[in-house]
Amino acid sequence: MNMKLLAAALISLPLTLFAQNGKPGPFMKGAKPSPQLKTTAVSYGLHIFNQPYASLSSPVSLTNNIPWDAHNDIAVPLGFDFKLFDAVNDTLFLFSEGAVFSTRPASSATVTDTLSVLVAFGADLWDRALASGSMSSQSPVGFKVEGAAPNRIGKVQFTNAGFFNDTEDSVFVNFQVWFYETSNNIEIRFGNSFMKNEMHMYDGKPGVAVGLLDGVILDPLTVLNQSYVLTGAANAPQLELVSSTVAPDTAVNGTPSYGKVFQFLYNGSGTVNDVPETGGKESRVVLAPNPAGDFVRVQTDVQTTLNAAITDLTGKLLLQTKAQDNSMIDIRSLPSGLYLVHLSADGYQPVTRKLIKR
Repeated sequence: MNMKLLAAALISLPLTLFAQNGKPGPFMKGAKPSPQLKTTAVSYGLHIFNQPYASLSSPVSLTNNIPWDAHNDIAVPLGFDFKLFDAVNDTLFLFSEGAVFSTRPASSATVTDTLSVLVAFGADLWDRALASGSMSSQSPVGFKVEGAAPNRIGKVQFTNAGFFNDTEDSVFVNFQVWFYETSNNIEIRFGNSFMKNEMHMYDGKPGVAVGLLDGVILDPLTVLNQSYVLTGAANAPQLELVSSTVAPDTAVNGTPSYGKVFQFLYNGSGTVNDVPETGGKESRVVLAPNPAGDFVRVQTDVQTTLNAAITDLTGKLLLQTKAQDNSMIDIRSLPSGLYLVHLSADGYQPVTRKLIKR
């Protein structure tokens, strides 16, 4: 099975079921559905909130520290039963491009087998070592189980993942996918990212694709049951139910910012956003001097207090503080190196600035 072709089709789902070469697809209104979509017995709700991103401590490598491109049924051994829709397994399988999970191996699926699939980060990701020719992974995919039964959490972490379409090897994303024992909830947690030309990086889409697909047949690629996709603003998406008469946009507009968490609630409903986007004004923020020594000054036109979080390039939180225009941030505790400073304030769009500590 060609995993790259599979991924390209999967992260386009379910849009391919509704429009094909500008013509009505088999599930568009007015077209005869073949096969007919079924109503799923399991519902999901979406809870959106902010929480500082914390890198996993000593995760086990899922890729054996070898540079990776498309994943071919990499086993994620949760060690506890987990439900994705009605499918139950104690092991998930990472396949295709980006972060796509199933409760059974996709490569051995027959034409009649159906899969329950989580598209946690639908994009053509790859190990940045492949751009440099390095034999050692520069974008590790790690895994760790934390907590005690019956409340364990299986955590998968993508660190410094690059994009196949990035010829300059300059963009990257950090994110985690958490699977909760007993509740069967799922969280996608976003760390640092550096993006540009998102339409190109996401293969013509405005941003990352995220969805829960039920009853997926791979050949020909079909979704038999109602499923869920995220649409709208990257930091304030809506959870949309895919049915036989709805043709949703299957990508959000952009890449979710640092600290954003998407929590999918098993047998939940609707969308609850603890931090709704209000559009927000653009802000001017300058860090000076940069490179900096023991202190760095914040210069801004924001008229209120800023929340400032300093992380390393993997998303590990190193320092949190408050700042205002012309205030100084004490960075004496940081060793020399490159950091990211995330600044946010009510009513303003969040910004991220690079900082070099001498």
